[in-house]
Amino acid sequence: QDITELDSSRAKVKERTRELDTIFTLSPDGFVLANSDNNIVFINTALLKMTGFKEDAFIGKSAQVFNESMASLYDMDRMENTPVIGIEDGEHIIYLSKPTSCVLNCNQRTMYGLTGEQDGQVLYIRDVTHEKEVDNMKSEFLSTAAHELRTPLASIYGFSELLLNRDYDKKMTHEIIETIHRQSLNLKHLLDELLDLSRIEARAAKDFY
Repeated sequence: QDITELDSSRAKVKERTRELDTIFTLSPDGFVLANSDNNIVFINTALLKMTGFKEDAFIGKSAQVFNESMASLYDMDRMENTPVIGIEDGEHIIYLSKPTSCVLNCNQRTMYGLTGEQDGQVLYIRDVTHEKEVDNMKSEFLSTAAHELRTPLASIYGFSELLLNRDYDKKMTHEIIETIHRQSLNLKHLLDELLDLSRIEARAAKDFY
């Protein structure tokens, strides 16, 4: 009976290992596993595609070898020489200039054994280039929108202040009111565009989920 249970446990572990290997292989995100001796024991296909490296360049080698190889791809104009696999758990961004320009989010976590001992490190790497580009576009858009909103607001504020503090003839008063009205319409159109954009973005997020 003990032998049967042992064989059953081994079969379950083998099946679980096969499932995890399949997940790591098919994942679009990168995974690197280092053992308790800080040697690389696994690196998935997605990370090899991101970096252009070959698997046999790292398996069985130290994490330092992997760090040095990754550093050779860094865009040094945008970042310092930061180790990808560090001493402590954490999350950071790295910028690559080779093989293609991209931005990667690196998340390191310690693995622990059943008895609580440190069993190694797992590094999860996600390509966030598109997200960063979208964030930059949003920042630029908000900056431009703020500038565009200030123009009609300045006119409305300025001309309304003139009407409050000075008396003008009927013709001049009418021209000032026309300017305020025109700039109010410009402001309304800008705000309508911002609201439309907000609705489109909210709808896209719902469709995504």
